Amino acid sequence: MSIGFEEVNENSGEATEVGSLISRECGLGAGREFKLTKRKILSAGHRIFDPLGICSPVLLVPKLILQSLWKENKGWDEEVSETVAKRFYKWSKDLHKLKELEIPRWILHSIDGKKSLYVFTDAR
Repeated sequence: MSIGFEEVNENSGEATEVGSLISRECGLGAGREFKLTKRKILSAGHRIFDPLGICSPVLLVPKLILQSLWKENKGWDEEVSETVAKRFYKWSKDLHKLKELEIPRWILHSIDGKKSLYVFTDAR
């Protein structure tokens, strides 16, 4: 089962790991000056496509960080504190581990030997 941990670059067509994508777009690369804001944390947390909610525990971290920033009345483009930034960087640094997540599926054999697979989709 794939949970969308890669993003495809529209220009080159290459897949990019979300952890490195977040690092690059949030300015976590070496030698770059960077200002971490509430807007960038929100953007990073929403880059992971997880329609089934399997990664909810992982996605809870940026949501909790945002909740604390709301309580502090931080503006969208106001720099966050060093404590908050360290928490966010630790979370973003460990995102690559999501690629190891696998949810195995097993289709039980029926008594008469027939198998059925039901799929529900949205036809929009």
